[in-house]
Amino acid sequence: MDLVMRILGPILVIFAWGLFACVTYIYFWHILPMRSLDVWTFPGNIYTAVGVFILTNLYYNHVSAVFTSPGHPQMETPPNIEQLIAEEAPLLRRGENFARYCRTCIQPKPDRAHHCHICRKCVLKMDHHCPWIGNCVGHANYKFFFLFILYLWVGCFYLVCMCAPAVFWAVPPELRHHEGAVFFAMVLGGAAMVALAIMGILHGYLIVTNQSTIELYTNRRLRSMAIRKGEQWFNKYDLGFRKNFQQVFGVGRYWFSWLLPGHPSIGDGHHYPTASHHHDSNGLTTLSRTV
Repeated sequence: MDLVMRILGPILVIFAWGLFACVTYIYFWHILPMRSLDVWTFPGNIYTAVGVFILTNLYYNHVSAVFTSPGHPQMETPPNIEQLIAEEAPLLRRGENFARYCRTCIQPKPDRAHHCHICRKCVLKMDHHCPWIGNCVGHANYKFFFLFILYLWVGCFYLVCMCAPAVFWAVPPELRHHEGAVFFAMVLGGAAMVALAIMGILHGYLIVTNQSTIELYTNRRLRSMAIRKGEQWFNKYDLGFRKNFQQVFGVGRYWFSWLLPGHPSIGDGHHYPTASHHHDSNGLTTLSRTV
């Protein structure tokens, strides 16, 4: 299955680009003519400018998510690494701690890092392996992945809005040959909107609560265990909405900076601030493992 996913990744990336190009073709050769709009005159030029803006950001963030490494551990491997892994194994089986060494890579594993069997590497703050970008979503490319989802949803919404009048209003007989392509684009955009909304809401929640998808399920289990013991549990990485948001998108000059192209300055992915306020020598709050 891992091999299938590795092969499928580049195929789905190319398929996605082809799908974007197909919808762009339908826009210029079917949607605009069916609505009697000219791309060079008002209001057709305004509609087109909005569409091109969305498409440019969509492509930029998708390409960035594909080709930006999510980040991989860069830690010194101790000479007795195999002994440390062997000593840790019984504790892991009893559920007494979390893996600090990767048994596959034979190297130390930073907090919040996980091994991806598809990429065959440990990934910093791994969220999941996404076949639609042929890459893992992690520390360094999470921004691009989320903005890709966001701009794709906006693009689908815009597509449906452009198609709906042409489909539901009366169409002159000489323009009815456009109906099939326009209807296909509207159905495709509408279906994608629903799936993207669910995914976008989930990842928006993960961002503002400072969790990854992997941590979400692990934290639920830890919370349930604490409740059964009559104890309190909280996510130590949750620093509040604003700081959690900045750990993915960085600190921008303007309130809308997070929507713009660019690589955010979000640290090295090996250390994250926590609510425990235990600081290291670099002034960063050393991560206390909760996942």
